[in-house]
Amino acid sequence: KKGESQTALELMNEEDFTKVLQHEEVEVKRMCDEIIALKPDLVITEKGISDLAQHYLVKAGISALRRF
Repeated sequence: KKGESQTALELMNEEDFTKVLQHEEVEVKRMCDEIIALKPDLVITEKGISDLAQHYLVKAGISALRRF
């Protein structure tokens, strides 16, 4: 699935790739935690929402609508 934003990175080894993925997961979790703290029932986005973010929101009982 194509992401909503793109970033160009030059990674020299697998360890660098793993670090980038871990950082992305941490940031998505942090953003979701901020939303979850507000206790909404529904989140509506203009653009998309990552599968990981949707997972965290659904786990917290929050519905999300994409590209509304």
